[in-house]
Parts: sequence; C-alpha cells; structure tokens
Amino acid sequence: MKEDKHLSLFGIGPFYVGLIFIITLVSILLNNKGLIPSYSIEKLEIIIKIFSVFLFILGVVLWVNAVFIVNIDKNIKKNELVTNGSYAYVRNPIYSAITFFMYSFLLWSNNLFLIILFPIYYVILFIMLKYTEEKWLYQKYGKKYLVYCENVNRFIPWFPKKK
Repeated sequence: MKEDKHLSLFGIGPFYVGLIFIITLVSILLNNKGLIPSYSIEKLEIIIKIFSVFLFILGVVLWVNAVFIVNIDKNIKKNELVTNGSYAYVRNPIYSAITFFMYSFLLWSNNLFLIILFPIYYVILFIMLKYTEEKWLYQKYGKKYLVYCENVNRFIPWFPKKK
C-alpha cells in the first residue's frame, strides 16, 4: 500500500451490512409468514426482549462513539491507527454495532430458530475482515497493529487484555 494513500473509508462495510440486512429482513418476513420453523419459550420472552433491547443499545453506543466521538473517518484520512474510544474495547465497533442491531431484530421476533444466524453473521464478518481490512491494516501499521490485535477483541467488546 502506498504511503500517501489512506485506507478505504467504507471498506467491506456496504457489502457486509447489505448482506446481513437482507438476510435479517428475509428471515423476519419468512418468520412472520410462518414459512420457517418457529421455536419460542414463552416463559423467557420478556428476558429475550430485554436482551434484544440491550443489544440494540450497545450497538447504538458503539456506532455513535466510533462515528461521532472518535470520528473514525478523520483518523482514516490522516492514516492514524485508532485505538481509543470504542476501539479500545473492540477492533471493529461499527461492524459490531450493525451486527448487534441485526441480532436485536432477530431476537425481538422471539423465534429461537433464527439464532442460527448469529454464528453465520460472525463467520461472514470474520472471513471478510481477516482477508481484507485486517490485511490492509497489517500492511499499513505492521507490528503496532499486531500488538493492538493481541490486546483487543475483533468483534465482541471487552476490556483490553493489557495496556
């Protein structure tokens, strides 16, 4: 990668978001029409709805922090590796946020059958990130990026392993 060029502002984002949005929308529509198996646990419905709201709020917090507070676009244009704000807790907060939004809609539908999409979304995101953006970031930042990867989860927000 040339020194004077910055990483893509959108990366794999539009493709990933479009793909999981379509899968989520179609799954919910099929569920509402009764065209897929439906498994729900009535006694857990309120807990599932609360968790759905939690995931949605977590997604909003991650997205707002990455986009508006950390201002990731500005940092990309400056060729700076961002490791603060939500990026201190998860390497891909925007992708995590979008995925959490989709998970929250799937959970809200109260069909446990749709939970099968959770690992599918994770695998899609894992593969896409590993062979595109993470590869670009390693080429751009080298060891600094590898150290960051060792300390911060790729997808699930968590406290840094060490500082």
